[in-house]
Amino acid sequence: MIVYRDRVTNEDHVCDAYKNEMAFGDAIMKYNCSWGMFSDNEDIVLAGENPSAEAEDDGGFDDGTKERKINLVHAQNLKEVTYMDKKGFKEWFKTHLKQWQAWQKESLESKKLSDEEITEAMEKWKGGMQEFGKYIIAQWKNMICYQDKEMNPDGGLCFYVDDGGDFMYFIKALYEEEKN
Repeated sequence: MIVYRDRVTNEDHVCDAYKNEMAFGDAIMKYNCSWGMFSDNEDIVLAGENPSAEAEDDGGFDDGTKERKINLVHAQNLKEVTYMDKKGFKEWFKTHLKQWQAWQKESLESKKLSDEEITEAMEKWKGGMQEFGKYIIAQWKNMICYQDKEMNPDGGLCFYVDDGGDFMYFIKALYEEEKN
């Protein structure tokens, strides 16, 4: 399993057990998600995971504290970002774009691509980032922004726009880690 972790906080954000696709010029990773009723006291079962047959039975105990959440928010213990408005998002986006661009270029160079291929991929990526930034701003009232439990403003944000059930991540704000 591949886990995607925040480059700043080192916290897990998502894993490849969930259906995903690249979007916005390969700058954004979109994960299909769903709303459900969850309790903070229940064990988290990731998509594709086989819960142990040896797990303890709680005797049907239900503390009655379930609340409506997005499955990825619950599974990764993400927290809603309430400190950022549309203007704050624009500033945050502009501030972090240079770092993400450096990470993108580093990633492309590690693939031993030609200078022409790197330039072409970077232009596609930059266009995708601009398109995504405009999309989020246009959808601000229908969007919920999340962050990992560290709530570090320099860490990666993820976005849920209530128009089709997708959770979106800036791919270069995360790094991959193989887990067994």
